[in-house]
Amino acid sequence: MRRDSTRRGLLATGTALLGTVAGCRGLLGEGGEGTPPTAENADGGATPKDDDGTADGEPSTTDGADSAGDGRTVSVGAGSFLRSVPGGNPTPPDEPHAADGIEGPFPSNDWWTTLLWERHGARLWSHPLVTDPGSGGLAVGAPCEWTVTDSGPAGPNFAHLPWRRDLVVSAVGAGSVDRTVVTGWGDWSVDYRLVGAGIDVTQARGSPFLFCTAEDGVAVATGDGDVSVFAEDGAALGLTVDGRPYGLYAPAGSTWLRDDGAFGNDLAGDGASGYCTLAALPDASAETLAAYGEHAHTHVTDTRVEWTYDAAESLVRTTYRFETAAREGDTAGTITALYPHQRRHTDADLRSETFVSPRGTMRTVAGETVETAITYQGVLPALPGGDEETAPLLSEASTDVDPGASPPEDGVYWRGKNFTRLTAVANVAERVGATGVAETAVESIRDELTRWFSADRGGDDPATERVFAYNGTWGTLQAYPAGFGAAESLNDHHFHYGQFVRGAAAVARRDPEWADEYGGMVEHLVRDYADPARDDDRYPFFRNFDPYAGHSWAGGAGGDAGNNQESSSEAVLAYAALIYWGEYTGNRELRDAGVYLYTHETTAAREYWFDERDATLPDVEGYDHGFAAQVWGSGVHWTTWWTDEPEAIYLIDALPVGGHSLYLGLDEAAHDSTYEELLAADDRPYDYWPAILAKYRALSDPADARERWQEYSGGDPEMGTSRAHANHWIHALDALGSPDPEVTADHPLAAVFVRDGERTYVAHNAGDEAVDVTFSDGTTLTVPPGTLASE
Repeated sequence: MRRDSTRRGLLATGTALLGTVAGCRGLLGEGGEGTPPTAENADGGATPKDDDGTADGEPSTTDGADSAGDGRTVSVGAGSFLRSVPGGNPTPPDEPHAADGIEGPFPSNDWWTTLLWERHGARLWSHPLVTDPGSGGLAVGAPCEWTVTDSGPAGPNFAHLPWRRDLVVSAVGAGSVDRTVVTGWGDWSVDYRLVGAGIDVTQARGSPFLFCTAEDGVAVATGDGDVSVFAEDGAALGLTVDGRPYGLYAPAGSTWLRDDGAFGNDLAGDGASGYCTLAALPDASAETLAAYGEHAHTHVTDTRVEWTYDAAESLVRTTYRFETAAREGDTAGTITALYPHQRRHTDADLRSETFVSPRGTMRTVAGETVETAITYQGVLPALPGGDEETAPLLSEASTDVDPGASPPEDGVYWRGKNFTRLTAVANVAERVGATGVAETAVESIRDELTRWFSADRGGDDPATERVFAYNGTWGTLQAYPAGFGAAESLNDHHFHYGQFVRGAAAVARRDPEWADEYGGMVEHLVRDYADPARDDDRYPFFRNFDPYAGHSWAGGAGGDAGNNQESSSEAVLAYAALIYWGEYTGNRELRDAGVYLYTHETTAAREYWFDERDATLPDVEGYDHGFAAQVWGSGVHWTTWWTDEPEAIYLIDALPVGGHSLYLGLDEAAHDSTYEELLAADDRPYDYWPAILAKYRALSDPADARERWQEYSGGDPEMGTSRAHANHWIHALDALGSPDPEVTADHPLAAVFVRDGERTYVAHNAGDEAVDVTFSDGTTLTVPPGTLASE
């Protein structure tokens, strides 16, 4: 099985440790590419027009693109990318494992997308069910007992729910399954076929049901555990495997026959035939078997997420919609199990049943839709105020894209970290009146972005380095050079491209003409990792974000332990970047998509990585942590991909600290607890990433952070930050206090801080006219144009 996990590598004091919107004018805004492609031209798309009216890849009289006229590049405004990946570069598999007629853009980085990468994929952790397609059929389990191993997918300290093969679904009398192919997908569901067995399966995140259709009946074999039948009710059969209860449901009038450790059914019912459902049950009772039987034959046919950003209430309202078809009976809707972050934010009528999952206890609900409402707490481009020590530090801060004499590998991730660092330098410089430093930093970002966004550079041949190339098979824009498996495994695109978008937003705020010229290229990156449109023929819907899980996945393919994400905070930055870009360029639809993604990602980070409520991480011997550095489909890891240094383990989920990071300080007590846990695990704190640790500490106890910062002897900080930004951040929070979770605003770029009971209201207005920002406690702050105001 493929275990193509994302590998992270970060700089520790100057050393590189290496391991691994939309196709409509409204989302793209002005300056974006026009019509999304269809299957009519050479790259799998119709011929979109550039802003100058020429077709993609045709010579342009305004920018001289593709002067040879050979169609090797796609022009987007003043920028361009390669129409296809140059030979010799790493790419994903040439042929995704999909059924005939199923074409891209293909999703990646999801709980099920491993199916596209290998003949049978790897295990599919949909929770509460887990499946494992293979030549012998579809193995099924519902693990519920935690264990800890030091031989996890990323190394030691892996708490997980061990896989166990309880049931195996196959065709009656059929031979081996030749391969498993994807036949369709929804926003959190997948359809796949066991080729050779004649069985089609629908599996959905959160669903206790596996919906199957079969040509010649099914056989359900049991594993090596003790098997017991606890209920039989016509075509419904309840059984346990080593105490774990399952329900088998066939058409009315059919019969389950037991033969030598397997249960068979020809699926020939009185009125209909050819379908069945397997369910994980919350308990082994006839009543539960019957209750779940009411929904067992209402098959889920599609899953869709819908969202709105209610600015007046500062709420993100999300609807999870199930489309279903009743094979028999007239029951509408389905039973689904909600994760903690969903059930805590819904008014739905929850059922009493629960399931164990790697994200904590799941509660069930029945219906066609589930709605949640989660508070958006706001982001800022920078903090107000200025400290007298900051200006001298700015004079020594590098405003170059390469910060030192020995820069790390020239990959897209490292370029992006420099954009993040320079953005923070520019913002701080503006706060203290160092306009020259700010202008130089922004110029460095603009020049480097322009280089990456220009495949046509005036020569006979297009660029092959520091360039983006489109992969039409998978529907992805790939960067070269990349690193961390981003090209061949589609790992980490949100980590990488999000920092590009953040840097582009910093330029756009100060240079709208550049944004008009290169904004189309910026939004191609957005469409690659966070496309909110399902009808975009170039890119998949929300590549990295899992709408039902409420957070992103970093691995392009995943493996037997499920998919994973280490740096929740870099995912948060990627979605905050959409908010900044959308607000600065007037693209409200993209901004609102960013608010939706940011709100869910931060909620999940607080729930599953930091476990602020002490309610989701496992209580199991051997895992003695209230924090997880990595979240996996099957468990959690207290480690990183490259080191067991405690500062790295905790702070990889904080960096880069900035105006998008205020969520980390909304619960002071929980923040203090995580910080103290870090210190207890580290025999030499403040020696790995002292600037980041001090900035993180400042979110709950800025006075203590200031003392720690004064003890810091200097030296080069982590690559994505600077001493100037760290100093400004810590002193600003010392004056402002911690982020206030009680008060919100009707503007996306606003936040409230509280110190000794006194609140400070902050908002940024990037527009040309003054705006009145209203806070939920009734306070109104008038913000002049182009200003960060506080009161």
